[in-house]
Amino acid sequence: MKLSSFLLLAPSTNGNVIVRQTHTGSVIEIDPESATWLQSGDFDQFPADAISDLVSLGIIHDDTVDEKAEFLKHYSQTWDGLGTFLLHLVPTTNCQLDCVYCYEDGIDRTKVVSDNKIPEILSWIDSYLAANELHLMRIVWHGGEPLLYPNKLRDTMPSLLEIAERRGIPLETQVVTNGVMATADILEFLSGYNLGRLQITLDGPPEVHDSRRYRRGTKAGSFAEIHSNMLAALNQGFVQRIDVRVNLDIQNQGKLERLFAILAADGVQDNIHLSLGIITNTLPNESCSGGANNYFDVYGFSEDQAVEEYLKVAALAKSYGFQPPGELIVGPWCVARHPHAWTVGPDGEIYKCLSTVGRPEHVVGHLPEVPSNDAVTSYTLRRIADCLDQGCNMVPICGGGCLFEEKVNGTTNCPKALLQRVNAGLLTLEHGQ
Repeated sequence: MKLSSFLLLAPSTNGNVIVRQTHTGSVIEIDPESATWLQSGDFDQFPADAISDLVSLGIIHDDTVDEKAEFLKHYSQTWDGLGTFLLHLVPTTNCQLDCVYCYEDGIDRTKVVSDNKIPEILSWIDSYLAANELHLMRIVWHGGEPLLYPNKLRDTMPSLLEIAERRGIPLETQVVTNGVMATADILEFLSGYNLGRLQITLDGPPEVHDSRRYRRGTKAGSFAEIHSNMLAALNQGFVQRIDVRVNLDIQNQGKLERLFAILAADGVQDNIHLSLGIITNTLPNESCSGGANNYFDVYGFSEDQAVEEYLKVAALAKSYGFQPPGELIVGPWCVARHPHAWTVGPDGEIYKCLSTVGRPEHVVGHLPEVPSNDAVTSYTLRRIADCLDQGCNMVPICGGGCLFEEKVNGTTNCPKALLQRVNAGLLTLEHGQ
């Protein structure tokens, strides 16, 4: 027998050790002596029934098992077996907010999909579904701010539903929005098209959020409208759950407790999926905000700061009754790797990575062509194989790292240490308290 390469260990508050198999997700809590036996490979110390449990959980396995080959096979089969057409539609690169860290800084923010481009997009979607055996069409409205031009959505959704029904597959709709224009009328309309997910961003209580996510030109805050729209969407049943994104850096460090207190007072803990993001310098040699000067250099976290703040915020959210993130993931199941996932911009340009929208050098095709996904697949598998050869326990969580960071920025910065530390902390928070 031998120990799995995919193990993450974390302390429990009762003195025991929590062990997670990062591939299967199995979690077990053992005493310190058993943890020592496990790590040293002294499996004879375990009784037979404990050995059986450890094998079934993937903690240890037979010597003949090639764990690397099995993971690569599982990874490839998972992607190959997906029957979802995942299409991000970007009706505009424009946005009414001027967020200080926006990754879309520097692109042309005036693009809006034209009325004569919409039929081309619809025709391309229909042809794609005809050429591929798929079981679900998931449309994600993205931007810019996709709700700036609500009539674009109103003009498109009926035709999308007609295509889905004619092709015999269900349609699911999602919206990633700053939340300012996520008003009852547009959400009620979208709820008629199986609105499964609404993502908004709140970076703190009003005074903190409004200092970071304000209107372009006037610098007027946005918290009040977003908060009101979020509550209306839940209370009126337009969506069952809202993903609340909270972006973390030095600017809002230690200032988030009142946000959770406000949301807890609303009684929405069971309807909120919390997404914590660490602000990074998205693009080399560019500031992260229009007019801001080297924002990340001033407000970006060091690794130690990022780990400490992420775990502090996660614990704070839990103390107010919210479900904290179960893990921090940076790449294995990214939409850029999905074989049937594409992002279509307002001019009909096609991307694989959402973070490259508006950057011509990263366009992979134009309507009506269907770009190949082979380069992404082969590159990803090479990266994963390299990481597996190094015996990294984080491969199932990072999948070889972010394609945007490595392919677009040309960096090989490995997030292994950050992922290990944050995910160990989350393991303790979820299972060890």
